[in-house]
Amino acid sequence: MNSYFKLVSILFLFVVITSCKKIEDSLSIPEEIYNNTPAVSITNENFSYAIKAKYFTKDENYNLNFTSDSVKVSVAASNLTAGSVKVEITLKDGSKPFYRNLLTNYALSEQFKVKSEISKVNITFTNFTGDFAFNMKTAY
Repeated sequence: MNSYFKLVSILFLFVVITSCKKIEDSLSIPEEIYNNTPAVSITNENFSYAIKAKYFTKDENYNLNFTSDSVKVSVAASNLTAGSVKVEITLKDGSKPFYRNLLTNYALSEQFKVKSEISKVNITFTNFTGDFAFNMKTAY
């Protein structure tokens, strides 16, 4: 009986140990989350864009009507493993006070004055895999 108990205990331990998952495995983001669909919010004082993408290629143009003379911009790319993303802000007079071409992980937050109204934000993805977020809001 004692040896039978030892054998059952050993088998039980073996089953428990081999069937356990690492916690990191259960917390990883499933592949299907990379659905290449952005979340976008636009108001007269705020523009927000976020995406979790995999091999995403698209040219996104958003017409805006920001009348503030000062804006705060935050941009971040993380987990970037392929491709690039380009972000540019265009004013009504045609000038471009903000331009970034991201090829690696990157984060920035800055505030600046603009000489005319902001008319457009262009975000261009080329074979992009990673997480990207952009926010622009009136500063005052």
